[in-house]
Amino acid sequence: MCRIRRFVDVMNVVHPAVRTPSRQALAGYLKGMTKPPYAYNPDNLPELVKQVEAFKKDPENTPVHPCRPAFVRWA
Repeated sequence: MCRIRRFVDVMNVVHPAVRTPSRQALAGYLKGMTKPPYAYNPDNLPELVKQVEAFKKDPENTPVHPCRPAFVRWA
């Protein structure tokens, strides 16, 4: 929790430029902005983040682990 809070503080200080809807959604996702009017649009998230979220919701029925390529065999 403490490391996450520090990351959010750094993002707020640096205030990265979010020029595309995808970057805006990713910044909101990383900051944990879920309440309106600052909520991010989940449809605009990058594909990798969508895959990670799908894996977190249902790891058994996700076809490929989002952080490993399909050709990597499980140990």
